Amino acid sequence: MIITHAATAGPDLLPAVAENNVALRQLIEGMLAHAITDGDLDPDADLPSLAIGIAGIMRGVLVQLMVDDSVTPNAAAEAAAALVDQALRHSLARA
Repeated sequence: MIITHAATAGPDLLPAVAENNVALRQLIEGMLAHAITDGDLDPDADLPSLAIGIAGIMRGVLVQLMVDDSVTPNAAAEAAAALVDQALRHSLARA
């Protein structure tokens, strides 16, 4: 939620938010690159697009956990992992 507040609080914080977003996406892209090296992901996969999607899923899950007591951390993690796994398997199947 800090990122949402920072992004909407005013233009002064936007550069820090953008920098944080870039760092997160780069971290995810690095993990995806390892998956390509290991043969677990299509070498032609669009890593920047996948990283944007995965970061979005992670943040969405965090919001669900923060605002809905009926969502458990395990259920949220399993749902996010299943969604990402399905997307990555689809990417590998197209190879």
